[in-house]
Amino acid sequence: MSVCLLVLALLGCGLTGATGLFLFAFTDVCPPDRCSPDHAFYALAAAVLVAGLLLVCGTVVTVVRMRRGRTAWPIAVAVAAGCLALCAAGLTGEAVALGF
Repeated sequence: MSVCLLVLALLGCGLTGATGLFLFAFTDVCPPDRCSPDHAFYALAAAVLVAGLLLVCGTVVTVVRMRRGRTAWPIAVAVAAGCLALCAAGLTGEAVALGF
C-alpha cells in the first residue's frame, strides 16, 4: 500500500507540472492589470519543487521503515496528502496569477 501511494503521489506531481505547463502555454487572454506570467511560473515551480522534495524525503523514510519491519503506511499517506495539497496550491496560485 505504501508503494502504491508514493507512486500515485509521483504521478500526481508529474500531472500537475504538465497541467500547469499547458495552462501557462495556452493562455490566450492575459489582462495586464491582473496577469503576471512571472508570478504564475514561480507559484507552480515552487509548489512542484517543494512537493518533489517532500516526495523524495517521504520515500526515503518509508523505505527505511519498511526495511526495519515497522509500519510505513502512515508516512506514505501523509506524503501523498502533502503532495496533493502542494500541487493544488501551485495550480491555484498559477490560475490566480494568470487572472482566471
